[in-house]
Amino acid sequence: MANATTHADHALMYQAVADTLRASSPASAGEIMWLALVQAAQANEHRHSTATHTQSRKGIRNVVGRLPVSQREKATLLDISNMAATNLHGLAYRPADIDDRRHLSHISRASNLVEVLLRHA
Repeated sequence: MANATTHADHALMYQAVADTLRASSPASAGEIMWLALVQAAQANEHRHSTATHTQSRKGIRNVVGRLPVSQREKATLLDISNMAATNLHGLAYRPADIDDRRHLSHISRASNLVEVLLRHA
């Protein structure tokens, strides 16, 4: 089982790959940013338990819910986690439905959530 450092390293690697693919393949970049988000949540989750490995919207929301941030910031981060599951991960299976400009905005927001999760890991 990976430790928090390994998860954080993978999150940063996925985030970098997503950034390089943003212009050429927003659908791929979005799915890879979803992977970065999952890894960042897992790194953060290791603060509480090494027995679980979050991989779902609900699990990521639970991790975000435990962050030591204001209620207002937490609400924003929860919205981003929902958006990432629906629009980055979900739309990867339907790339024809992706609005590239909007998708790129969602990728940026998810990248910010990755950074917050890693900062508090």
